[in-house]
Amino acid sequence: MKSPILISMCLGLLILSAEINAQCLDDSLSNNVAGTDFGSWLVADGDMNNDGYNDIVVEANLSKKVYVYSGKTLEILYTFNITLNNYNSTPQITLGGDVNYDGYDDLIVGAPAASPPGVYVYSGRTGEVLYVFNDETDGTNLGNTIDYAGDVNNDGRDDVIALDDLSKAVVFSGRTGEVLYKYTNEAEHDLWGILVGGLGDVNNDGYDDIFISDAGSIPEDMYGWLYVMSGYDGDTLFAFTGKGADDVLGWIALGPGDINNDGYDDILTSSMDSTYLFSGATGEVLLATPVMARGFFKVGDTDIDGIPELGIIMRENSIYKTRIYSGATFSEIFEVPGVRAAAGDIYNDGYPEIIIAKDVVEEDSLAWLEIYKYGDSDCDGVIDELDVCPDIFNPDQEDHDGDGIGDSCDTCVEIEFNMSTAVCFIEGTAPAGEPETAQTPFQIKVTSWLEDCYPSDTISAFKVTARYDANLLIFDSAHINPGMWDGYLEYEEIQNGHYNDVSVTLLDGHARIQDDYMTFCFLDFRAKCQANLQATPIDITSPSQPGNCWIIIGEEYFPSKFNDGRVTAVMGEFPCYTCGDFDGSGSINILDITAFVKYLYKGGPAPTMPQSGDVDNSGELNIIDISVIVNYLYRNGPELNCP
Repeated sequence: MKSPILISMCLGLLILSAEINAQCLDDSLSNNVAGTDFGSWLVADGDMNNDGYNDIVVEANLSKKVYVYSGKTLEILYTFNITLNNYNSTPQITLGGDVNYDGYDDLIVGAPAASPPGVYVYSGRTGEVLYVFNDETDGTNLGNTIDYAGDVNNDGRDDVIALDDLSKAVVFSGRTGEVLYKYTNEAEHDLWGILVGGLGDVNNDGYDDIFISDAGSIPEDMYGWLYVMSGYDGDTLFAFTGKGADDVLGWIALGPGDINNDGYDDILTSSMDSTYLFSGATGEVLLATPVMARGFFKVGDTDIDGIPELGIIMRENSIYKTRIYSGATFSEIFEVPGVRAAAGDIYNDGYPEIIIAKDVVEEDSLAWLEIYKYGDSDCDGVIDELDVCPDIFNPDQEDHDGDGIGDSCDTCVEIEFNMSTAVCFIEGTAPAGEPETAQTPFQIKVTSWLEDCYPSDTISAFKVTARYDANLLIFDSAHINPGMWDGYLEYEEIQNGHYNDVSVTLLDGHARIQDDYMTFCFLDFRAKCQANLQATPIDITSPSQPGNCWIIIGEEYFPSKFNDGRVTAVMGEFPCYTCGDFDGSGSINILDITAFVKYLYKGGPAPTMPQSGDVDNSGELNIIDISVIVNYLYRNGPELNCP
């Protein structure tokens, strides 16, 4: 058995920048019953009905429901009505293990407030409750955080690990339900046991291992400890410690698999300012990047090179981004906006699909999940490696001149469509209480043409379709720039749910083409009320020509290239805020407690909205507010009450 090791942090390799593979937004999910609560947690790494397609499990925390969707049909397989905890900063559902060994993956749900309380194991085959695990010897209820522990005792069955309210962690046998290991808060820290999970076989002894996170004590002892425990005998294999008193190392962690391909499963975790990948064999740093991760998710092997990838959620400029990094090179290969994510081969095509939960803002009536298909950037059913136009929808794959570049992207004339950046107030926050409309200029220029390919010098009509995020923006209207176009403008808003399209057509007019941008029309948008919107893109779609975007020069259609625009929203006099969201991230978690402690005791920055920290509505920010947040997050305390 390996001796316990205490490791101080130092930065090693950095995550590399690389060209990101564009991905196909292939489908979406919402639920009218759950509304905006849909997607408070999600997993997709198991096949509950054993049909060969991974299924999607979605938590609706406040609605007290867990939904299981078929990956093959996206229809609901099961709806479980169960009282969950009152926060969603840690996992309360997990999939991917077969507890009763019947060939169907089973679902685990943590429900410490249910009747009876405990950890529920639902059969993937029937949907019935197989077990309710609990340990009532000390009067506490398990289920605040749960995970599959893997096969801890090497008996051929998947085991389960669960936490109660910061005082103990218990590992249960999947075969018998008996307690295999119990860990308690011997350090007597305020925030011991904020997270547990399975890691795989870290020390390659044939027994799967687990981790326990300890955030320390408020306010001076929040180094953060991540304990890796042996499945064989329950002893400590590694004890990773943060490098400073407010580092909070281990506040999130995951077992991503064997990243360095040495036969030992590795350990992924984050502190307040850095993300680390530790070797399971030695405990050494394999990867370190000076960016705090906000979440991890299991991805699998997206590029089929035998090495699993790293799924990491980060926050930059107030925008949550879901990213996938190559396990072999640590280069970034996927990025979309999103606050939570899961991955699984729901299409049974050999590649994991990526399921993204988007930010929900005050005006939304539904929450949406987006499903991205990996490896087919243009959604035409032909993988990028074989596609003659991988970025343009061209299922027919026509290539008349046989040069390997499809007709849809092979042209002698290139027209560039462009959307410029515009700035507006967030709705309801402007000084007069009214939103300010952003007029987004739409522009065209000719960027290149070959000899004898220049058919005319006059644009007679064009059509463009712009896509925008309806959760963030409201489309008002489109109008002509009269100094540039002497014809007509028609526009139509096409509501698709999460992302809406605006189709604009200019016709019965003329304009001379130039090699500088010409502003033909404006698209007007307003930003919805949200705390920290910095920018959101307006994407010009680029399907096969002629399609949603085209331009007529002379008598011919010509395809184009596209530069996306952005609408940037600025705060007015009355910005929005979330009660308890001290760091302005849009969610309430341990990071708000840490930021609060820094502000009160270490000269850290004040919150953008002081009201967000006054959770007891006392008119003051003090240690009482921190205590109220801790009780709310980890001890089933009352709802927060801000001014």
